[in-house]
Amino acid sequence: MMLLGVATAQTAPSNEPVEVPGSVLSGVTVTCTLAAPSWTVGCWAERLLATVGPVELAVALDAGVSLSGEPDPHLAPMLSLAYYGEASSVWVEVAMPAGTVPGLPLGRGDWLRVGFSHRIP
Repeated sequence: MMLLGVATAQTAPSNEPVEVPGSVLSGVTVTCTLAAPSWTVGCWAERLLATVGPVELAVALDAGVSLSGEPDPHLAPMLSLAYYGEASSVWVEVAMPAGTVPGLPLGRGDWLRVGFSHRIP
């Protein structure tokens, strides 16, 4: 069984990011998850780079750690590309692979992730 908790940055009622004058983090979305029973916490901060119709390109920083004592931390820069349709969405993430920079704990083992969602009418 997996528990999943998601927290996102504050948004306005129109779902647009809330502008904080002069803030470097303005427009950044932060999402976190917690999985059980492994007690793995993962968060990523994402900044939208471009939107062309229903297609979005974003740059992100992904961080994760296991709270159960199994050492599996990672910190990985990544790019994501997503398509948002009326009832479906498809996305792909490409992250820095683990071990790309010897001696630094950058990258993650699963450097490629794809996913989709579909709302059944």
